Amino acid sequence: MLGGMAARRALRRMQEERRGEMIAAAETAFARLTGGAWTRLETEPGERGGEELWAIGDGRRVRIDGLSTGTRGQIYLALRLAGHAGFVAQAGPLPFILDDVAETFDDTRARATLDMLGELGGRGQAILFTHHRHLVDMARAALPGVRVENLPRRLNGGAS
Repeated sequence: MLGGMAARRALRRMQEERRGEMIAAAETAFARLTGGAWTRLETEPGERGGEELWAIGDGRRVRIDGLSTGTRGQIYLALRLAGHAGFVAQAGPLPFILDDVAETFDDTRARATLDMLGELGGRGQAILFTHHRHLVDMARAALPGVRVENLPRRLNGGAS
């Protein structure tokens, strides 16, 4: 019984340490994605259990549900980038696949996203699906040697 309690405490401590590392990595990515407008992420216990995530920047502290759709998308992307980096450190290179992640981002933040994906692509494989022509044009301008594949409109032979 005592051994089980010690093991559970050790597991919780390990989870907290890893969570702290992931939040720190997400914070760095989020700051880059937002051009430094948001510089920190914090978690705190939520009102109904679980944890709430807060963004901090320019003297403001805002719970994520109070942020714009685009900025919430950048937090989600930052968390995914941090999680991917942590997993790759343990398991080795894996592709990072995104579908229209930047559709609600302004051009500055979309460019920052493409820059980060370009860096990730230098160490592994980054795949971005989009139907937004301006993002394709941005990728071509920002990432020399980027490979763009145009998929047919209907992959299932035209059936709806």
